Amino acid sequence: MKSDFPDDASLARWRERILTATGFAAERILNSNLEADAFTDALRILGESVEVDRAYVFRFHPGEIEGETLCSQLHEWCRPGVISQIDNPELQNFCFADVGCRRWFEELAANHAISGNVCDFPFEEQPLLLAQTICSLAVMPIFTHGAVWGFIGFDHCERKNVWTEDTLGCLRVAARVFGAAFERCNYKRQSDELAAEYRLLLEDVSEVVFRVDASGYITRLSPAWAGFTGHDPAACLARPMTDFLHPDLKCRWVKNADELIRGVKTVCQDELCFLHADGTSRWALGRAGIRRDNTGATLGFAGTFVDITAMKATEAALIEAHAAAESANQAKSDFIATMSHELRTPLNAVLGLSESLLESGPSFDPEKIRRYMELINRGGRQLLALINDILDLASLDSGRSLPVMTAIHADSLCDAVVVALALSARENKLDLRIEAPADLIFYGDRGLLMQALHNLIHNAIKFTLPGGRIVVAACVRPGGIMISVKDTGAGIPADKFDRLFKPFSQVGASLSRRFSGTGLGLVLVERIARLHRGHVSVESTVGKGSTFTLDLPSASPPQPAPPFQP
Repeated sequence: MKSDFPDDASLARWRERILTATGFAAERILNSNLEADAFTDALRILGESVEVDRAYVFRFHPGEIEGETLCSQLHEWCRPGVISQIDNPELQNFCFADVGCRRWFEELAANHAISGNVCDFPFEEQPLLLAQTICSLAVMPIFTHGAVWGFIGFDHCERKNVWTEDTLGCLRVAARVFGAAFERCNYKRQSDELAAEYRLLLEDVSEVVFRVDASGYITRLSPAWAGFTGHDPAACLARPMTDFLHPDLKCRWVKNADELIRGVKTVCQDELCFLHADGTSRWALGRAGIRRDNTGATLGFAGTFVDITAMKATEAALIEAHAAAESANQAKSDFIATMSHELRTPLNAVLGLSESLLESGPSFDPEKIRRYMELINRGGRQLLALINDILDLASLDSGRSLPVMTAIHADSLCDAVVVALALSARENKLDLRIEAPADLIFYGDRGLLMQALHNLIHNAIKFTLPGGRIVVAACVRPGGIMISVKDTGAGIPADKFDRLFKPFSQVGASLSRRFSGTGLGLVLVERIARLHRGHVSVESTVGKGSTFTLDLPSASPPQPAPPFQP
């Protein structure tokens, strides 16, 4: 196993190799009938990829003494020439405390890895490990159903090793894969037992036990059906099972039933989605076998439904998290590309024009000097504004900028910001006006709210064509105040609203470069609104304009919201 890499690319290739091997190992287990050989093959795939001498799985189980936890080895793979320990009686039904490794169970139960060179382990732990010719090891806990189930381990038998964080991280993924496989074993075992005993139709089992006739109509349901679907079992008799299945998955039931009746299969197992009486969906692992009379005629089939809704939700969450991570990665890349452009543009102008001035002679045209100085000043201000936005966002996200709540006159707040931006509005030939009553008072941080309102009006000026109008208004709502900025600008497509207030995200790269900016202005507005226990909303029509509204509490000095948690 590598502990040192010449560059990041080598590390990335190594990590990809380990994770790819983990995927192959998972595929080997899940495509099998979960027999021991499948787990041995999976350990071989992992062991060879991380270049260890031995890989193994141990399981915790109760002992004969109440409260006692024992440990036994279940599966093992060894590199050729390495002594196997699978038949070692010392590694069956032993207690960690009895072999000098009392801390191991506590560490693993706390989801901590145990790794290092044996010579560095506590003296009392070394005899058990040295007896197995272990020089260095890494052990990862395996969890099932939220509790520690056992552990997966990797040994070096001939040399020491440095177990890096990258290594341990990849091995943790492998441990989670094995945990999922053992959970699948549990589901399969439950399903098999219930299918074998379907004639008993035990009334107290948590899984749904069912019978249907050859036409697919329900003839028997266990009481668990009520909890699973929300329907009374008695009221569902003589109805087709497809009445309770999700429309998109009815074809699965029909196909499996047809194969059972025609004798193509003796047992069918599939994941099915049911519609609960409350309108939600419930997933079940269904297993059924054919029923025939003494003459061999088909009576129908019987089986069980095991609720796997939680497992499917976990799978969906993992898929969604992966997609969100990819989306965030892309958004960050887009942001960095845009930000680099925005930083370079004013910086290049400042450097280029200043170099021209330095190289100019005494006869250089004074008007041109003044023009260059104006451009340098504009570039510097643009660069400063960009850096300020980035620093302000970092400050808000870190919790360093907490609002200082004071009484604020809404008209005074609006007037102060409008005055500061009036010149910009006139230069763009825009009608900028205020509609705010003089007696409207609320509580907030004046500095932060001026910044938020400044960003909203600045955006309106930037995206409104000459001749347009911008109205800054304030009004009371029950328990709060609303300050809005309405423009007659370009407008925003409705499908882009969800990106407006996300960091590292912009409505469109081409639009942002046309009008300049990094897309951080609205993010700052959203953060400031949240710090005031308020929110910001948007209404917009493409080609007609947009209205951004700050909705803030105003009845009394509120407590500031806690720091933003991304």
